[in-house]
Amino acid sequence: MSTQTIVKPKQHSPLLSRKLPVWYTRAVMAFCLLFFGYIALFSLCQVSVFDPENFAGETVLYQNNAPLGILLLLTLGFGAAWLLRRYIRRPIAIPLGWLIAGLTVYVMVLGLSWIYTVQSVPAADSGEIFRTAQCVIAGDWSLFYNSGNDFYGDMSYFNLYPFQLGYVFLCEGVMRLFGSDTAMPLEVLNVIALAALYAGLQMLCHRLFRRPALTLILTLLLAACLQPILFTTFVYGNLPGFAAAVWACWFLLLFTGTDKPRRFWLLIPIILLLCLSVLAKYNNLLWVVAIALYLLIDGIRRRKLHCLLTAALVAVAPLLCQQAVIRSYEHRSGASLGDGVSQLLYLEAGLNESPMAPGWYNDRGRYVFVELNGDQEAISEQARAQLDTRLKELADDPRYTLDFFRKKVLSQWNEPSYQSLWVSQVKGHYNGHPAEGSWLDNLYNGKANVRLYDWFNFYQTAVFLFFSVAMVFLLRRAPLGTAPLLTVLAGAAVYHLLFEAKSQYCLTYFILIVFFAAYGLYEIARRLPCKRP
Repeated sequence: MSTQTIVKPKQHSPLLSRKLPVWYTRAVMAFCLLFFGYIALFSLCQVSVFDPENFAGETVLYQNNAPLGILLLLTLGFGAAWLLRRYIRRPIAIPLGWLIAGLTVYVMVLGLSWIYTVQSVPAADSGEIFRTAQCVIAGDWSLFYNSGNDFYGDMSYFNLYPFQLGYVFLCEGVMRLFGSDTAMPLEVLNVIALAALYAGLQMLCHRLFRRPALTLILTLLLAACLQPILFTTFVYGNLPGFAAAVWACWFLLLFTGTDKPRRFWLLIPIILLLCLSVLAKYNNLLWVVAIALYLLIDGIRRRKLHCLLTAALVAVAPLLCQQAVIRSYEHRSGASLGDGVSQLLYLEAGLNESPMAPGWYNDRGRYVFVELNGDQEAISEQARAQLDTRLKELADDPRYTLDFFRKKVLSQWNEPSYQSLWVSQVKGHYNGHPAEGSWLDNLYNGKANVRLYDWFNFYQTAVFLFFSVAMVFLLRRAPLGTAPLLTVLAGAAVYHLLFEAKSQYCLTYFILIVFFAAYGLYEIARRLPCKRP
């Protein structure tokens, strides 16, 4: 009797079949639950606000929330879930395209109306960048040798912060096309970027969860999030950079979300979008790390060498692009800019007190750099000495250390406006300061301002609570596709816990928190009792 060997067909592993992706995803989710859940609990009873006596100076105060307001918030949240419960069971099929188009029109109308009403003039860092782009277009390279400001000594602003040339490069391109007299073309770009960012999140939600009701909930929550719309007056790379990174994540899921042969052309938009993201905002290297790590884990899971090479390429390309832009400006201007302020100085500053709030901007890095005339070796030596001294102080007084980091975390993440109104309120306006009694003056200083901040406070607390609920439910599933987004949130939490802080830095990450909060609200509504019609 002959024996026949039965050969089983090769089974392709499903997306979550190996333990490494599940362990990694759950670990990141657990960290996000602990960190942002902590903020959610504090946001129920506390809120961080700017001292009206020193509003422009960004001095943060910690105030208690009214118990009646908390009760109202919980009632509104439960009421929203109760109203949604029937729709979730029998959803009306609203095409994804309609939801994207509707939210895009909403953002464009509100955003463009806001920036053209306010006519905000760039100042501080954004002012330096805008002024530099104007000078470059006019053929004036003097700002690459001396800023003309004693604040930076005899050096250029870009001797301290050469990474800002990435956004100068983008500004120069936009302003050459649309004019350089005012910053309005760059503010229009912010509005377009915000609409693109929201559209990318809607697409990601649809692809990751495949639940039309959830996509609708996300659309409604994003429409209710007014802070990013107000933030479009800020001439900086936050919104364009974040939008590019979200779309890079979308192409990443197209590239890795199937066991079919890879379409390697998708690497082109991933790399280009990440390069654009890092040029616009250097802190978006967090996205580069998150996406490269995702590709690395995916390569280990699939046991494919080319996946590991892809991860390395994605990690290196944005850094090379950033350096290429800096070197091109050095070549065009003939200036030698150096490596800028050391990250050790940013760390040392982030672990020290500030007149604003613990760990906020305190001018220590700039002072050391200017005092030592940009000597990197001497700067590193002094930064290490100062850092060692500060770490010893923190280690010797655990109670003070815990209070320092508690205040630092809450001053950033629990400030509900994220300085979205502040960034235009404290600056000049092309059309003059708002007239007393006008609706804009009322929004800045009157009763409308109070109501707006009340809404920010209620909305922020609800979002953090729903986010925490989402992490509890997602922990059981641990979908790998959420890992890049959550890695960015975890990275932002750790980075701004240690390095220089401001609440405005958290705004774009808050939009990601809203993304997951929609899932939390969906899961609550899905579990509420509902009689069958």
